[in-house]
Amino acid sequence: MPEILEHITQFTLIYGIATAVWTLLQVIAHWRIFEKSGQKGWKSLVPILSQYTAYKTAWGGGAFWIMMLFTFAGSALVLLSPLYPQYAMPFTVGVLVCALLSAVMNVVYFFKLSHAFGHGALFALGLIFFNPIFILVLGLGKSQNVKRQAAGGENA
Repeated sequence: MPEILEHITQFTLIYGIATAVWTLLQVIAHWRIFEKSGQKGWKSLVPILSQYTAYKTAWGGGAFWIMMLFTFAGSALVLLSPLYPQYAMPFTVGVLVCALLSAVMNVVYFFKLSHAFGHGALFALGLIFFNPIFILVLGLGKSQNVKRQAAGGENA
């Protein structure tokens, strides 16, 4: 029994270290993506501000607010559904519609982010399906924000 506990402890330690390293790499990559886009890197650390800045960089600030509207509407429907059980089906459909619209907006965002860094549709698909890996490629690789460069060095 002590041998099993020792192996579990070793595995947990190794897994914890690997997770910490991976998380640190993701934070650094996001920071660098923001800097490459003409934004301050620290903005990538603040939850809602980071999403707003990312959407603004790739798509424009208005898209973020539309996304937030879908998120809040879906959340409100989830919270209201127990209060009005007779409307369970419309609430469920509303939640699904909000989730679908949010998913579509995220897909479009990844295509716009890919395009902003001079990549195409295949890279956007990588951002969608293998996001952490492709974020590392954008942040730590040689990719530059061509949208920003086309605007004369300012954030477009």
